[in-house]
Amino acid sequence: RSSSSVKKVPLDVKIAQSANTAHKSLQQFIEDEAKYVVQDYKVLESMNTHVSERLQQLTTELEKQGDNMGELNANYQELRIYFDQIDSITEKINDLEHTSNA
Repeated sequence: RSSSSVKKVPLDVKIAQSANTAHKSLQQFIEDEAKYVVQDYKVLESMNTHVSERLQQLTTELEKQGDNMGELNANYQELRIYFDQIDSITEKINDLEHTSNA
């Protein structure tokens, strides 16, 4: 046999090296996935906080608008007597016009 410069590595050493490489790759993959999951949860937490704040703002605005609608309704009720009188006068004017045109 001739000596070659290539040294043969035993099969069990090759398997161990491959297993070690696979283990390191899997470990890196799991670490990266964990980082992405944590980042996703941070984004979701930020979105949740923002939505919660916005909902609170909208609730406050709706409460103000509800109060304004209540005031508007109260004002309308106060003016309703006058609106009814205007309607009655308008009806009488229409009747007079109809009578005068007949």
